[in-house]
Amino acid sequence: MLKELVNINAVSGRETPMSDFIVKELSGVAEVSKDAVGNIIAHIKGEGKKLLLAAHMDEIGIMVTFIEDTGFLRFTGVGGVSVSSLNYSKVIFPSGRIGIISAPKKSGSDKIEISDMFIDIGVSSKEEASKFVKIGDMAGF
Repeated sequence: MLKELVNINAVSGRETPMSDFIVKELSGVAEVSKDAVGNIIAHIKGEGKKLLLAAHMDEIGIMVTFIEDTGFLRFTGVGGVSVSSLNYSKVIFPSGRIGIISAPKKSGSDKIEISDMFIDIGVSSKEEASKFVKIGDMAGF
C-alpha cells in the first residue's frame, strides 16, 4: 500500500487521485465523508480514548507555464519547491510522461532562478510536446 501511495500524483490543488485512494481504502473500515474543500473525515467507532490522525494528501510539484518551440517546458513551483534542489530532478505528469528538469550553466556566482530552468520530456517540438503536456498541467517528483 505504501508503494501505491507514494506513486499517486497529488500536487497541491489536484489531490483528487489521493483522496479517492484513501476513501476506497477506508471504506468498510470507517465512516468516511468529505467536506466542501476535499478534506477526508474518517471515524472508527469504539470505546476508550480517542485518537486523531491528521496528514497532508498533497505534495509539492511544478506547473507548466509555457511550451517552447523546441518542446522544452517552462514551469513554476507549486508549494514549497526549493530551486537549489531542482536541477536534474525527475518529474512525472498524471499522463505518465516523465521529464527531467535542467538549467543552462551560468558563470561564477550567477544564481540559477526557476525562470532559467526547463523540463525536457524527450520531444523536439512544441507540437509534439502538446500531445503529452498542456499549459497548466502539474507534475510531482
